Amino acid sequence: MKKSLLFTLFSLIFILQISTQAGQSWYTFQDGMKLADSGDKHLVIDFYADWCHWCKVMDKETFSDPEVGKYLFENFIPIKLNAESRYYV
Repeated sequence: MKKSLLFTLFSLIFILQISTQAGQSWYTFQDGMKLADSGDKHLVIDFYADWCHWCKVMDKETFSDPEVGKYLFENFIPIKLNAESRYYV
């Protein structure tokens, strides 16, 4: 029980660190779509899965780069969407 709780806590902290890029957080699908309706920016949707190795590589090596994050948030509406979630689009 303690191991699973500790693992869950560590996972949440890791996800929060990755999701905040260049001082900003990626939008949820709902928030990003609302923003897209009122703006003139294109969407960038990052479909990811918790088990996906290359998703983690993109987070660590690409999306964590300050220049990439700045460009992404200035020119697009970035949305992260868990491909395995039960949320229906």
